[in-house]
Amino acid sequence: MTAAARSAKHGSMNEEAAQSDAPAGAGAEDGRTLRRGWTTGACATAAAKAAFTALATGDFPDPVTITLPRGERPAFALAESRIEGDTAVAAVVKDAGDDPDVTHGALIRVRVRRGAPAAASCSAPARASAP
Repeated sequence: MTAAARSAKHGSMNEEAAQSDAPAGAGAEDGRTLRRGWTTGACATAAAKAAFTALATGDFPDPVTITLPRGERPAFALAESRIEGDTAVAAVVKDAGDDPDVTHGALIRVRVRRGAPAAASCSAPARASAP
């Protein structure tokens, strides 16, 4: 199965990332470059961003893009998206790339609920006076 076909099957990364020649870490034993995958945390972040955005705007971004620590901006397709009253649910299918672990193919689902508005306050800790 090609990288693009795997990406389409799992729907968790954009086509550009699926066809990237950049190594995902260690290369395969036969010297080929491994196809990049995403951590569970990146998938959860994408689902959380989509659910939060839906609560704020009424629309789910699909695909949803996140920014990784090194500046990469992968896009994740949503496998689920729905609003239920004051709650938004979004899910992403985890794609671990060519070096899969037991979470490969897992549905990472996030539920974001609108909370009661909090009163804004700002207070500085009390400081002891100088002698």
